[in-house]
Amino acid sequence: MTSVLLAAYGFACGTVTGFISGWAVSRVAGKGDKIFYTVWLGGIFIRMCVVVTLFMAALRHYGRFNAVIFALCMLAVQTALLAVNPALREKHAR
Repeated sequence: MTSVLLAAYGFACGTVTGFISGWAVSRVAGKGDKIFYTVWLGGIFIRMCVVVTLFMAALRHYGRFNAVIFALCMLAVQTALLAVNPALREKHAR
């Protein structure tokens, strides 16, 4: 049951951070390449810091296997949300 619960937490955390990152990228999509890529890289850095921090917390409390499930679920949701973000598709279409 712990694996399922951590997978759900991973999906929830990934959804929150993915939406925040997508929102930030959408806000700066038309403001120039320098600003866009700064926000995009900053979002990646912040999301990776969140993943590492939460992974370490899960590792400490639940063990290696469950922590990996948590991190993989979180990364999968974040990646999927960025893949469907229309601002990124617009940016690359130009």
